[in-house]
Amino acid sequence: MKPQNQSTPNDCLRSCIATLLDYLPQNVPDFVQGDYHAELDENGYPKFWVKLQAFLKELGLSMIEFRISGSFMAPGENGEPEELPILVPWQPLPFSGYCILVGRTNTGVRHMIVGKTAGNTFAPVHDPHPDKPGVVQLEGVCFLVPLDPSIYMAMGAAMGQIKRLTSGTMNQAKWSAVAANAREALGE
Repeated sequence: MKPQNQSTPNDCLRSCIATLLDYLPQNVPDFVQGDYHAELDENGYPKFWVKLQAFLKELGLSMIEFRISGSFMAPGENGEPEELPILVPWQPLPFSGYCILVGRTNTGVRHMIVGKTAGNTFAPVHDPHPDKPGVVQLEGVCFLVPLDPSIYMAMGAAMGQIKRLTSGTMNQAKWSAVAANAREALGE
């Protein structure tokens, strides 16, 4: 994992994704392009989230977010977006792994940084913002997960070989090729 820094405001998500995928930020779309939750799609979901999921799907991945505090926007019963409280308390994780920590800086700005989690503890690993404000009020934790875990189990050894052959540097084209080869092998 090579830490990537944001070069523009509201670019922490792209920089975190680039860091976790070992991409250069310019190889990851700018999902937010403005305010974090400003634009909703026709189903009431934030447009940045829909764009992010479409990008990750091409890589055989998805992102899930566990909200720890606060609330979230979701389509309500009448189809209109509504703010819903977090109902499920955070449960400790039985594993350690890289994630994206979501929360507020000391100035109240929503921000994302790369972190690592083990049980119910979270440690910052990389803050992509040039001023390194960090997250002082944690609101959620995001994980990249495979859409089809069996593909990733079968590809585990191959990924190690690919990383060794490419000196550990993977870019979007290489990951996309790996995902395409895996889909082809599965007849999809």
